[in-house]
Amino acid sequence: MIRSGRTAEICVRGHLGPGMGRAFATLGAQTQGGDTLLRGCLADQAALYV
Repeated sequence: MIRSGRTAEICVRGHLGPGMGRAFATLGAQTQGGDTLLRGCLADQAALYV
């Protein structure tokens, strides 16, 4: 469970295209090798299931 105001890190296998990047606009995206790391604050755990 993610508590409000906590920083989240999500590793996605592969690169995110522009459309998927906009879906995670509140998170910063950083490419590492062939993967993408999304990092930032989420309002709550439900924000992951939009």
